[in-house]
Amino acid sequence: MIRTVVGWGLVVNTYASWLTWQGYLLGPLGLGGKTGAWASANLGVLVALVLGFVVALVLSRAPVRAQESAPTGMSPAAAQA
Repeated sequence: MIRTVVGWGLVVNTYASWLTWQGYLLGPLGLGGKTGAWASANLGVLVALVLGFVVALVLSRAPVRAQESAPTGMSPAAAQA
């Protein structure tokens, strides 16, 4: 949900008049507002993608570690075969 809010806040869509609310973070972050140089860069797409990877990496470390350390039920000889 946070990635969506940040993503929409950093993109501007000039082709759809009903999406004029987008880009609300460009001004407060000092990126020139909705008409500044960064408005057409669609930073929201990149930021949301990076946030998605980072959040997935951070939140999946513990479950993967637990799964990797769980016993498999196979004997060492069978695991090597």
